[in-house]
Amino acid sequence: MAYANLTKQRLFLLILLFSAFCMQNASAAGISPGKITLNFFPETSQTIEYRITGYDDFAITNKECSFLEYNNDSEWLETGETRFTVTIRFPKTLPPGANNCGFMVMHGATDPEAPETARRGIGAVSQVGAVIQINVPLKGKYARISLHAENANKGEPVYFQIKAENLGEYDLNSLNARIEVADIEGKIIQRLVTEPFSIPKFGAAEVWKKMETTNFVPAKYKATAIVDYSGAGPAVAETAFLVGKMFVDFLGFEANATSGRINPITANIESWWGNPVENVYAEFKMQNGSGKYAGEFKTESADLEPWQKASLLGYWDATGLEPGNYTAGITLKYKGGKTETNGTIILHSPAEAKTEFPFSKAKDILSSPIFIIVLMLILLANILVWFMQKQGKAKGEKE
Repeated sequence: MAYANLTKQRLFLLILLFSAFCMQNASAAGISPGKITLNFFPETSQTIEYRITGYDDFAITNKECSFLEYNNDSEWLETGETRFTVTIRFPKTLPPGANNCGFMVMHGATDPEAPETARRGIGAVSQVGAVIQINVPLKGKYARISLHAENANKGEPVYFQIKAENLGEYDLNSLNARIEVADIEGKIIQRLVTEPFSIPKFGAAEVWKKMETTNFVPAKYKATAIVDYSGAGPAVAETAFLVGKMFVDFLGFEANATSGRINPITANIESWWGNPVENVYAEFKMQNGSGKYAGEFKTESADLEPWQKASLLGYWDATGLEPGNYTAGITLKYKGGKTETNGTIILHSPAEAKTEFPFSKAKDILSSPIFIIVLMLILLANILVWFMQKQGKAKGEKE
C-alpha cells in the first residue's frame, strides 16, 4: 500500500510538472508559485496565496491531498492576474520525508454542476499545475551534509564549506565537523575540526574551515567531512580538490584511426593552475612498430581558464601507412611550460573500419533532440486520440 501511494504521488507530481512545463513553453498561462515547500506541524493550518495569469475563468481540480482546501476567494487584479488562496490543514500524522501535494487549475471550466461533456470543451484542455512539497521530519535524529572545496595554488589556502541539514525530530546542538584530507593513495595527511554549531529542527547550518597549503605537494587530494550527531550513524560527505601549480595535465586521447585516411585525434587536457594558461596545444610525433617515422601533427590551440578541462582536435595523415600499432610521442606546450607523455594509437585497416550510425550509443539516442521531439509527438498523438474518442463517445450518448 505504501509503495502504491508513493508511486501515485510521483505520478501526480510528474503530471503537475509536465503540465506546468507545457504551459510555460506555450506562453498560454502561468501560476505563481509553481512549487512551494512547507514544514509539517501536526494539526495546524497554513494559507497560501496564488496568482494566475492567462485565465479569465478557472476551476481547481485533481487535488492530490484531502487536507487542501480552495477558499473560493478569487479576485481579479489590475495587473491582469487573478489572485486566490488555498489552505493546508495538516493532519495528525504524515509519512516521514518529502510528501508531494498539489492541484491543477483548469481553464474554461464553467458550472461544476454541468455534465462532463459540457465542461470539457476545447478551452478546458488548457491547465497548469501547482506543487506543494511537505517536509515531515524523520524519526529520531537525522542529519545530512555536503562538502565543497575550491582548488588552490600551492601556498594559497583551501576553504572547506560544509552545509548541514536537520531532517529529524529534534534540534541538534553543539556539533563539530571533522575533516580528513588524504592523498591519492588514501593516506591521511591533515586533520581539521570546525567550530561548534547547532541545527534546529527543519533548519540548516553552514560552516567553513580554512587549510593552509604551504607544505602540500601539488597534486589531487580527497577530503572527507564527518559530523557525529548521536544518531544512527555519523553524517559523511566527500569531495576532491587540487593543490595546483603551473602545469597542464594530459588526460588521454580519443582516436578511431584507419589507414589510407586523414584521421581526427582528440587530446583531452586539464589545467592545474589557478590562473589562465595561454596558447595550449599538443604535438604528436608518430612511429610504427619498428620505430620508423610515421608523420607528425599539431592540434588546435586554446587558452585555458583556471582549473579548466578541454579537448584539442588534430588530424593525423595516415594515407600512406599500413595498419598496425603506432607509438605517439606527445608534447603539450603552453606559455610557461610543457608536459611530455606517450601513447599507442591503433591504425585499423579499411576492412575493419565500421560505418558508425549517428546514434551508435543508447545514451546518444535518449538525449538526442530528434528522439525527444518524436516522443513528444507520440504523447500528443495519444492525447489527441483519447480526446477524440471521448468526444465521439459523448456524441454517441447524446444521439
